[in-house]
Amino acid sequence: MKTGTFVAMIFLILVTITHILRIFMQVKVTVGAYDVPMWMSYAAVILTIVLAASIWNEHRNNHS
Repeated sequence: MKTGTFVAMIFLILVTITHILRIFMQVKVTVGAYDVPMWMSYAAVILTIVLAASIWNEHRNNHS
């Protein structure tokens, strides 16, 4: 796996973990005057897991 691809996959996994922690700990996030709804973390978990899994799957398929 190329270094950049590996770093992207690790970054996506870390973002996933961060959002999972936000969900379990019920952390409120405010950007300026806007309260970020919790559903955005649910969506981010799904999106980042799918992207990280896609990177991993592409790596496995290229080396089979």
